Amino acid sequence: MAPRFNFEKPDNLVDLFETAVKRWPNNNLFGVKSGGGRTLEWSTYRQIGDRVDNLRAVSPGSALKRAMRWGSSPTTGPSGQ
Repeated sequence: MAPRFNFEKPDNLVDLFETAVKRWPNNNLFGVKSGGGRTLEWSTYRQIGDRVDNLRAVSPGSALKRAMRWGSSPTTGPSGQ
């Protein structure tokens, strides 16, 4: 039998991310190369948190929600076909 662990909050990735957004909203989280790879365009915790919240708000019956569940694109179907 696998050992049981009891963790203090945050004890899962969702709570960990939401805590980080609250604590460091203006800190950089992800950088994407731009300008031929010479500079980085940064997204903050708040910006990524807003995107996550927008995805959560998608209607459960929408094509995007079904695609996310089945790992396909809402316009091309499973596996990009």
